Amino acid sequence: MQAIDNWQLKGKLAYRNDSGSGSAWFDWRQHGEQFIIYLSGPFGVGTVQISGNAQAITLSQPGETDIRSHSSSALTQRLFGWQLPVEQMRAWVRGIPASSSSEVIKTFNEEGLLDSLQEDNWQLSINRYQAGPSGQLPGKIKGRSDKLAFTLLLKEWSFPERDPQHSTSNPSHSPDK
Repeated sequence: MQAIDNWQLKGKLAYRNDSGSGSAWFDWRQHGEQFIIYLSGPFGVGTVQISGNAQAITLSQPGETDIRSHSSSALTQRLFGWQLPVEQMRAWVRGIPASSSSEVIKTFNEEGLLDSLQEDNWQLSINRYQAGPSGQLPGKIKGRSDKLAFTLLLKEWSFPERDPQHSTSNPSHSPDK
């Protein structure tokens, strides 16, 4: 699963914390370190685009000035007052820990797939696995920390060969080869 670094994933994110709850549909396109995530209806606003890599991230909303940050977690802290573990989610959606630290606690189901994970102050439950190109991929991830709970429903995986920088919100767009 670690070798999978090019995907498109559609699904739903729901969150709950002390000050409320919300949800958003997402379309996540990952190519190596580069990513673009489209969120629809998130947190009471219209469609937003989050794009970036390991060094920088940009949030774009129609009619608004772009917001830039050095990390996804720092950006969610700035926007919402709490950190969503976006960097770790890149590994978690593939059913693997984000860290190789000895502090990580893992349990596995009967098929040998990751069932629960404790990592970076997060407790995760991972299930509803579905077939992927290199094995089974999670369909549902529930996470909880002391300040936030989230659920990711991973509905539609695809593994396009194109780079997300060439993708547009128009699904019929296809880059020249």
